[in-house]
Amino acid sequence: MESRRFQAVKAVTALALLASMIVAAPLWTTGRDFPLVPVPAFWPNLPPPFDTFALFALIGLLVVSVARVPARPFLIAFLILAVFVALGDANRWQPWFYQDVLLLAALATVRSATSDDDTGRSLDACRVVIAFTYVWSGLHKFNFGFQHSSFAFVFQPVLDNLEPGFRETVLKLWFVPPAVEALLGFGLLWGKTRNVAVVGLVAMHAFLLAMLGPWGRDYNSSVWPWNVGNALLVLTLFWKADRFRLASGLFRRQGDLTKSAAVVLMGLLPSLCPFGLWPPYFSAALYTGDVVQAIVVLDQERAFAAPPSLAGVLRPDPEGSAVNVGKWALAAMNAPVFPDEQVIRRVCRTLSRPGDGPGRVRIMFLDRPGWTGPLLKRRWVDLAP
Repeated sequence: MESRRFQAVKAVTALALLASMIVAAPLWTTGRDFPLVPVPAFWPNLPPPFDTFALFALIGLLVVSVARVPARPFLIAFLILAVFVALGDANRWQPWFYQDVLLLAALATVRSATSDDDTGRSLDACRVVIAFTYVWSGLHKFNFGFQHSSFAFVFQPVLDNLEPGFRETVLKLWFVPPAVEALLGFGLLWGKTRNVAVVGLVAMHAFLLAMLGPWGRDYNSSVWPWNVGNALLVLTLFWKADRFRLASGLFRRQGDLTKSAAVVLMGLLPSLCPFGLWPPYFSAALYTGDVVQAIVVLDQERAFAAPPSLAGVLRPDPEGSAVNVGKWALAAMNAPVFPDEQVIRRVCRTLSRPGDGPGRVRIMFLDRPGWTGPLLKRRWVDLAP
């Protein structure tokens, strides 16, 4: 049974990741006009056309890993190349990429794809990753930003069709979706509630696709395959998975190191995110409203010299020409900017030129609102060299 689940989980994870990578193909190229932010700064990037060859190689390895049994060599080759390429730009570490890399790494530990014991240990690590994704995604939404901004943003297609009085009532219930999401995540960890949680989460993903997909907000299409993939993963990993126990073998010498690593990475470290000690995109903190944002403001000369993807989204502003950096990233890469102040500074610094005086390129940071707000904590930074 577990060996059959293993093949299904491998196929769903690989195909969902492949689809997101294709949808956000400019994210993986070096010839785009949205700046690269290597992490670490000295990390090399493949120049064109080798960047395109690397993307095709990654896609090919994913396809072969789905078709071949055993697939371990191809998964390992994919992971090595994917991490090498992803270190060339912080923005490539999207939530869907990070999650699926963790899942594929767990699957790559399997030496015998026909052994229920071997595949079972790997699948348990995958179950930990997926369950805690929902736990933390829900818990991270209990903040001022989700209450006053992100809740209305995600639910806008529904809210726009409500009567004003009822709409205000729904807005006051902002805490219900994150509570339900977190509880469903916890429900996956307990045998008696597991199947109910599966049904609830599949329905949640269908609703999110309706809200964010082409019939709703038509926003950030790189996450659409992620929603489809996660719905299938929840169904494949947890439906009637009676043998799974979270605490079994954890942190013991004879225990499952892969599962223990998953607990650390997705169960423990995301608790540091609200304190700025662990990245939001590594903590399932997507659409939480509690990430740093930034608006880049250019004077007239720098606006005329802006890259095409930036020029297309710049708008007149009393301070100059301005745009939210996240909107620029979506226009250039079809993926959001990595929500980190240093990453955003390095992106925007490429717009300044030697000899620029004050005011040519500035950033208005909108700091994280946290639990108490305010929603927009404005802070100006001048990027004069």
